[in-house]
Amino acid sequence: DEGGRLAGFLFGWSELVLIRASATGAVATVFSEYLLRSLGISPAPGLVNVVAAVAIVCTALLNIRGVQIGAAIAGVSSVAKFGGLVLLVLLSLLLSPEAPHTTAAATPGSIDPSLFGLALISALWAYDGFADVSFSAGEVSNPSRTLPRAIVGGTLAIVAIYLAANAA
Repeated sequence: DEGGRLAGFLFGWSELVLIRASATGAVATVFSEYLLRSLGISPAPGLVNVVAAVAIVCTALLNIRGVQIGAAIAGVSSVAKFGGLVLLVLLSLLLSPEAPHTTAAATPGSIDPSLFGLALISALWAYDGFADVSFSAGEVSNPSRTLPRAIVGGTLAIVAIYLAANAA
């Protein structure tokens, strides 16, 4: 029907112009700040924006050049990400096996309620990944079987890791 086509059209354009553009800008800005700090450069706002824009353009050019190049870079960065996380977990377990898994109490007045929203952003990024799984349905063989398994399996894996970490 026409209402569904219009809604689909508007959603597609809002994804392209607003939703994905905002997410890409946010990720590129964080990348830029971390990169500059890693290089020992003070992340001045103007410089952060320039580096973020260059990162977006370079990533776009690599993806335009070929899907295989973009996929290879995504694979390498995923391995680096998860490898770093595994390394941090292993080092934390190896370096302090007898340390209690508690956090010291915060001193009165040291918690700023306005930072709650900043902390919530990270949690919302995690949920964004689960929502984006449905976009790959057209690329998956037998999506009605594979996608629910991927979502449930991923959720169970996260819960299992959490329970294992808290049981130790």
